[in-house]
Amino acid sequence: MFAFVTISKIFVMDLIMETPVIPNVTGLNELVYEPAEDSFLLLDALEQDLVKSFEESGSDDVLNILEVGCGSGIVSTALAKSEKLLNGRLPCVFALDVNPNACLLTNKTGEANQVATSSLHTILLDGRFCSRNPFRFQFDLVICNPPYVPILAGENTEDENSGLLQQSWDGGPDGNTFIIPFLSNVRHLLNNNGSLYLLLSSWNNPEMLVQDVANPNGLTGVQVIKRTAGRERLSVWKFQKKGLSSE
Repeated sequence: MFAFVTISKIFVMDLIMETPVIPNVTGLNELVYEPAEDSFLLLDALEQDLVKSFEESGSDDVLNILEVGCGSGIVSTALAKSEKLLNGRLPCVFALDVNPNACLLTNKTGEANQVATSSLHTILLDGRFCSRNPFRFQFDLVICNPPYVPILAGENTEDENSGLLQQSWDGGPDGNTFIIPFLSNVRHLLNNNGSLYLLLSSWNNPEMLVQDVANPNGLTGVQVIKRTAGRERLSVWKFQKKGLSSE
């Protein structure tokens, strides 16, 4: 048996993206990263930017979306229900996580929000190994709320059992252990017109990542949204390939 955790809806003039309810599944939720300020900032950024990106789209093509590190499934589920946000294009969302509990909860979240099984697919895979693209196609959108918190070796955490939950936030000594290799290779996941939406903290030095990691690897990056959360400043950045040449 499970109950539902109701989360407020997001509005931009008119309701476009409804924040999904996360089912409270006994023995499962505490094993998965709980939606927090970073999750909601990422939702705000997607609503704000995608509605502009697709406002003139007349395409009937399916929009292939990959979320790397889906956690509770709140972002993947919201996107799977966002035909209005995408101006009628049907989303096909692939939700990836190294934590099998996250994949299971994402499936539960999709079910709880009446998302068709054809629109949301979970994949048990370590995000560190996906940026060279193990898939047979490229994506229109890649979404990532990465592990970005600086954690020193041996530092105590709240995850003393499997270590899987810790991987959702542990960014290594400088917070960039996952981010730098991912950003260096993510272009292989994107089609020529594809976009990466990446959440970053001030701990990660976003300007350095754009200049020293993204640009040398064929990507341009612009900040979409920012917000202060306690001691850190969170922001979402949009990365796209330079030019339209096929890779």
